[in-house]
Amino acid sequence: MISARTKPIRRAFVPAHTRVAEASRDVRHDPAELAVTLRDLATRAHRAVRALDAAPAADARRELAELHPRIVELQHGIDGESQQGLGSYLSALRREVESRLG
Repeated sequence: MISARTKPIRRAFVPAHTRVAEASRDVRHDPAELAVTLRDLATRAHRAVRALDAAPAADARRELAELHPRIVELQHGIDGESQQGLGSYLSALRREVESRLG
């Protein structure tokens, strides 16, 4: 007898920070990874900027300093592609982070 039930897909959990660090090599080819990476970078940058606005904190500056090269790397990977709007968004995010870093 043939069963019509599908087998469940098991996916290994990968922490967001690991995904961001590994994303540079194949993010341009996988829209899902690009979305995850961009969302993680933007969320972390937004939280760090808000923390700096509330009160100067070394942790928030350290977080922004860690995020900056990742944003730059992702921006350079996107610039050559046909995703102009995304490149503009990353450029604005990069400028905001740089302005907070001084």
